[in-house]
Amino acid sequence: MYSNLYSTPRQINFISRQLSLFRQGWLIAAAAIFGLIFLISVFLGYFNSGGLSQLPSSLYNGFLTLIGLIFTSQMFQELHTPNRSYAFLTLPVSTLEKLIASWLLSSPLFILAYTAITFAIYLISVLIAGQPELALNYFTPAYWSTIANYMVIQTIFLWGACYFRKTNFLKTLLVLVVLPMIIGMYVALLIWLFFGSTNMHFGPDTISINDTIFPNLGYIIKFLWYGVLGPYMLLITYFTLKERQV
Repeated sequence: MYSNLYSTPRQINFISRQLSLFRQGWLIAAAAIFGLIFLISVFLGYFNSGGLSQLPSSLYNGFLTLIGLIFTSQMFQELHTPNRSYAFLTLPVSTLEKLIASWLLSSPLFILAYTAITFAIYLISVLIAGQPELALNYFTPAYWSTIANYMVIQTIFLWGACYFRKTNFLKTLLVLVVLPMIIGMYVALLIWLFFGSTNMHFGPDTISINDTIFPNLGYIIKFLWYGVLGPYMLLITYFTLKERQV
């Protein structure tokens, strides 16, 4: 492990190393994925232009999250490869720099690259359909909401990429499904114990809580989701990665 905590030139060199090392595999995967998106978009533009307006909010946003999370799950593949882990762990790069590089590549840089390519594809499609004004439909509130949620969920999968040695995407997905259920049941139990059953309404499919208990519960949940969870998971990932390097 490198003792010096952070150096901008070293950070840039490490990002360049990662791009160079995995460039071929990433380019092949990108060509296949964006080729499929291009074919679907152009097909709609030529044969069914009426469906173009919904393309960004359905296909593009969904693919952004799915592809991004799978891509994130590959960030620490060197760490879990026996014949490459030693070289990765002994690089003259600090734990913080490895974490920042992995986050930059799989979150903001991925979002920028994905947005640029899919917007170009969408622009070609609406031009083929003779409806260039539809290009403005790309950057909708749904797009920004997808970006915000992706940047939170992505940190969980980044931790999973570091923590799990094999099939980390599926294991992280399982954690993401099971853990909220456990936390939800625990919170519901606490509310029931402290505030009584009269403030909780049990239905066949849902459990509702009296709004008078937590009038600002929605704002609190949003703050915890968008403002706390992401940085917290990055911190957990940092300590997980640091533990592997000791």
